[in-house]
Amino acid sequence: MTELPPPPPVPPDLDLRSYPWFSLPVAEVTKGRWWLTATPSARGVMLTLLCEAWHQIPAASLPNDRRSWTKLGQVPSKTGRLMAEIMSEWVLCSDGRLYHPMLAKIAAITLETSNSKAHRTQAARAQRAANRAPVTDDKTEEKREE
Repeated sequence: MTELPPPPPVPPDLDLRSYPWFSLPVAEVTKGRWWLTATPSARGVMLTLLCEAWHQIPAASLPNDRRSWTKLGQVPSKTGRLMAEIMSEWVLCSDGRLYHPMLAKIAAITLETSNSKAHRTQAARAQRAANRAPVTDDKTEEKREE
């Protein structure tokens, strides 16, 4: 019996293209099993793919297509062994796209932070509007009293 792929770890419409950077947990990357056993070439391509995946929709994903990987990773297409080494860290999900677990976690945190900030901004604007005293013109008030 074959296992079904897991659902995507981020919303299907997650668009982080307006976020030009992301926080990379350096120790998690450089001390991880994959990094310690990867070739220098694979490390460079992996970092390039993580950056490219950040601005895919949904964020943190790549198409499940070898040509796309080599194009996005900026490597020659005849590097099957190198790409197999790199893509071993990516997970195929039920939407047919590949997700990097660490990058998906960073994307989810970014989305949560963004939503929280937007909510706080909206609440602060509403509070300021509620606290504003109505502007009255003294002459208008005098005419009303007559």
